[in-house]
Amino acid sequence: MIRVSLFLQTLFADFVTKIEVQKGLLTTRLTHLETLYKSLMQEYFE
Repeated sequence: MIRVSLFLQTLFADFVTKIEVQKGLLTTRLTHLETLYKSLMQEYFE
């Protein structure tokens, strides 16, 4: 069994948390960009 220090476990948990926050921001931005894209497509093809 591999034993990892609590310090390393905490560093990893912080890293994962930061990635999850970034993932949420990117998802929000992607949704916004998709909305803008759909709006432009409607404007040009109506």
